[in-house]
Amino acid sequence: MDRHEAMTPDLALWASLCANDVSRARGTLDVAARSERDRTDAGSLLPQGRFLAIEVWSESELASLQACAWWVLRGSIEGLEPALMEAALWHLENLQPDNATNHPWGIPAFLWLAFEGGTASRDTAVWHCETLIHNAISSGGEPVLTSALILEDAAAWLRAFSSRGSATR
Repeated sequence: MDRHEAMTPDLALWASLCANDVSRARGTLDVAARSERDRTDAGSLLPQGRFLAIEVWSESELASLQACAWWVLRGSIEGLEPALMEAALWHLENLQPDNATNHPWGIPAFLWLAFEGGTASRDTAVWHCETLIHNAISSGGEPVLTSALILEDAAAWLRAFSSRGSATR
């Protein structure tokens, strides 16, 4: 087993992103897509798993959404945009933005949904992002280092997204 196979899906997606390894990212997403689901995680990007606590799964799922937002922006993985938007919408409909973590993972995915998903989900997606940011700073007035780095990555994604241009704006 190599080091990528031992990683959780979110870490594998981020490692693949950093290495620009499209085949590893596709492999991680393919395994997730083939995994057994039940009604509780049917629309998520990653399966919750039989024994994975919701807190651990939620953070992994949101971190994966953020990595996938970068892959979609790069245009490297065909068919990923609809899956990302579906998973982000599933989150809006099924999970609260403070579900199990104060780390603001996933903001780029929800912004993608707000900008590209149509007006039906726009307000809810923006509110979700605002709540993620609020939760990251609510306990001390500023984010802890991990949250600050996640927010910096989300800001970098937003700058890259904004510079690419969009027919919907």
